Amino acid sequence: MTDTVQLVLKGSLLPGHSLEAAGNALAGLLKINEERAQAMLAGSETVIKQALPREQEARYLALFERIGVHAYTRQAAAIQPETAPASSASPAPSAYAPITAPGPLTVAAEAAPVETITCPSCGFVQPKRTLCRQCSADMPRVLAAQRQPEPARERVASDGTSPYRASQRTAEPEPDAVPAFLSLQFEGRLNRLRYMAYSALVYLPVALLVLLVAAVMGASGSGGLTILVAGIGGLACFCLSMRVMALRLHDFGLSGRWLWLFPASGLMLITGSPIAAMVLYAALSLGSLALCLIPGHAKANEYGTPNGANSGLVVAGAVAFALIGALALFSGGSEGLHGRHKAQQLKPVGQLSGGIMIEESDDPVEQEALVRKAVDKAAEEQGINLTPSDREETVQRYLQAMRGEAGN
Repeated sequence: MTDTVQLVLKGSLLPGHSLEAAGNALAGLLKINEERAQAMLAGSETVIKQALPREQEARYLALFERIGVHAYTRQAAAIQPETAPASSASPAPSAYAPITAPGPLTVAAEAAPVETITCPSCGFVQPKRTLCRQCSADMPRVLAAQRQPEPARERVASDGTSPYRASQRTAEPEPDAVPAFLSLQFEGRLNRLRYMAYSALVYLPVALLVLLVAAVMGASGSGGLTILVAGIGGLACFCLSMRVMALRLHDFGLSGRWLWLFPASGLMLITGSPIAAMVLYAALSLGSLALCLIPGHAKANEYGTPNGANSGLVVAGAVAFALIGALALFSGGSEGLHGRHKAQQLKPVGQLSGGIMIEESDDPVEQEALVRKAVDKAAEEQGINLTPSDREETVQRYLQAMRGEAGN
């Protein structure tokens, strides 16, 4: 008895396997194209190995059973062809003759068996590769994701996404709670829009309260209460605004101690120099503008994480703050222009010749001082030396003229 057998492919499938899946797996196993592999499963027997050692018989049969193809072995002597007469005609070739002669197929079968892989997504058996032929899944990544700890897989399942894509995501830190408006805590950060919205909440109520008290108490002549209310409101406004600005500085990664520059720079006003006042005003204006326009750190810093999405109320508050600032700037500028040009030209009185420009004021004491200043200036320009009596008479006549025109 020989120690070898023939390995024969019966040409049929095992139950529970499809022709397409088995043909693809057989093509990869024998290193042939898929059309030829499916033709070998069309019902005709095909000899895969002429002389297979018996110790390898079980291994090969199990390999074909795994991919769903019916194969068996038989004694090699059982199919030895009989010697035919030389004159006999050769039989006509069939549509697909079994492969019995050595060739590419036999050589491929004698090589080591091809390692296969089962797709974890669709269960398709195929030669080992990266992308599944059936569903195009990335099989190594899917297998790696299935081997990850159970809690991670539960998070992936709740997200409804593929495991191998979820493993690539990095968890972002949850944003910290936004600091409350009415609080004494200096912890946390405020972005640009929230800073503007909080500032609007600081200045608008105080301004309305001061205006209301001034209107009510001004009519009754109680100026002391108005000053008291304005002082309390100003102090509250100062404290709240300092906290809001400190939280905004935290958004840049800066300490709130930088706010001590404000009172320190205010010492410049002690000099009484208009240049010092102008420099201080410009510095404060540029600093306030920077807090409103420059974005803070996009990532977490030592003071916390960035604020979350801005709500509609925050956006509305920021718009209100911008409108208040623009209105204050416009009214202040127009008032300054109006104050510089608020003067009238009166006809010459007494020894003075030509018109004289006198500034107007609602305060009678200040108005008289302005008239005396204008009279002295006009007399000096015209080279007239007024006696004290002439100067006093000229001043009074101009005051009467201005009161008369005001009454008209």
